[in-house]
Amino acid sequence: MLFTTYLALPAIALGVIHLLQVQNAGMAMFILMLFIALPASTIFIAAWDGVKEGFSPLWVLAPVICFLLPMFVFFIETALINGASYSVLGMTANAIGALFHPRHPK
Repeated sequence: MLFTTYLALPAIALGVIHLLQVQNAGMAMFILMLFIALPASTIFIAAWDGVKEGFSPLWVLAPVICFLLPMFVFFIETALINGASYSVLGMTANAIGALFHPRHPK
């Protein structure tokens, strides 16, 4: 789901830019993607996973690995630092979501 989100959001933004034929909105749209939409989706998905499945240490690597292909397709290589920050956000949101994971007594 995270990989699909990372690919779909920039693709939709690129489609909207081309559909509306807006000249100067391209950079603003991709900055919006990098700093608002993708981190928000990472936080939402990680917190939801924490509530449903509990804490998972895979959130350290999942955002960076899922961000690699969209980074090379839509952004430039310097955006990799954003993937690392998404990992920090994802791990934190997953840990907070895991606090609300229902524990079943044995």
